[in-house]
Amino acid sequence: MTGGWAFRQTTNSVPMLFAGRTLGEALLAGSNLESGLIYADPLYRPVAVRLRGSDGQATVAVMTAADWAAQRRFGLSAFIGTAHLDDLQWVLETCRGQTSEQCTLDGAWVVQRRGVGAVEDGTVDVGAFVTLGRPPERTLVRVRAWRPGDERNALSSSVTVDYTGPK
Repeated sequence: MTGGWAFRQTTNSVPMLFAGRTLGEALLAGSNLESGLIYADPLYRPVAVRLRGSDGQATVAVMTAADWAAQRRFGLSAFIGTAHLDDLQWVLETCRGQTSEQCTLDGAWVVQRRGVGAVEDGTVDVGAFVTLGRPPERTLVRVRAWRPGDERNALSSSVTVDYTGPK
């Protein structure tokens, strides 16, 4: 029916797979499954290390304290397959005023919270450790996750909080 193009819409399926959905759920979101074959376990979950603002975006724009009160709960997923559901290690870190690369080069990431065990579709109140200073201000919030003993190969995801103040 589709001439072999049943799974061509990867703009939906690939992000869903790496946000923690199963392969079957991700493929269904990418097409109507009219035809085509994929030989794999439909329950396969590779990895999901994702931090997103309350609106699902990677940047949170804050103009007032009321804005921050409404947006300070972030979505969090952290798991690497299903073999390490109970012993996955993860941390939430912050860095002010720099890019992610510069924070890493300067060793400026500050650990705010540690966790053990996989998290799927969880939420975290980052307002508990991200406070608004004087605008304009940028704070990066990052989650890193790794298998026990493999911190060097940690996976990460970050959200930028841009506080611009009232206009």
